Amino acid sequence: MVANTRLTLKSDCKKRIKIIVRKHIKIIVRKHIKIIFLFKIISIYDIYMVIYQDSQISITAKNKKDFVIQIEHWDSTYKKFWVNFPFVLLNVTSKNTDADKRIYTITAGKVEMLDDIIKRRRMPYNECMSLMYDVGNQIQSLEMFGIGIPFIKPNDILVVDSKHFFIVNTNRILQLSNNMLTIDTPYKKSAYFSPEMLNITAIPSNIHWKSAYYSLASLVVYCLTGVDILGSKNSPGENLDKIYATKLYWALLRCLEPKPQDRYYLLI
Repeated sequence: MVANTRLTLKSDCKKRIKIIVRKHIKIIVRKHIKIIFLFKIISIYDIYMVIYQDSQISITAKNKKDFVIQIEHWDSTYKKFWVNFPFVLLNVTSKNTDADKRIYTITAGKVEMLDDIIKRRRMPYNECMSLMYDVGNQIQSLEMFGIGIPFIKPNDILVVDSKHFFIVNTNRILQLSNNMLTIDTPYKKSAYFSPEMLNITAIPSNIHWKSAYYSLASLVVYCLTGVDILGSKNSPGENLDKIYATKLYWALLRCLEPKPQDRYYLLI
């Protein structure tokens, strides 16, 4: 009788151990499946990582070297902006034209927004020269098409391979009339405002399109030195003493003239 009881107990123990082991195996397998699924989600996210997006444009990373620029509402108010966009500077590998949409696939080593760069580091002279050159040309070309932008910010500017810089945000693109832009909506104060933007006391107000030159120069000074022109007690020239008498130095001072009619964009 005692022997039979012991055998029964041993048998029950083995069964319980098997049940416990099976439960643990199931838990481990489930966790493993969840981990694999999670990595798949992360992988998919990486492939389609959003670099920039607003109501009209999205820029995504398809993989490590291919990037997609998708522009909605091509024939809208901002058609002049996109017709003028310097796609020729990009390595465009494919272009899809829809009724009211354009999709460009470009190949590059790195594509990011300017604000991501300046959060990590200051920019060297050559990069700042490229920023001044590319965005300055873009502002100048916009004026020729009868449109302008009152000010720019770091999160407006797309950077390709740290050598090409483009305004991609069209939310502040305005029509020009007699060299003036009409500001009909209040903007949150920016470190890259021009003096005339700072002096707006009523809406609507008119400002000169060259407000953008002052804004660009302020941004370049910050990228180069970490100094905000708006909050600095020094003159622009004093903040730029490390690059005194260079092409960039003189170009910045030309764009930082207090009066917009005295500003001009020239890199020589």
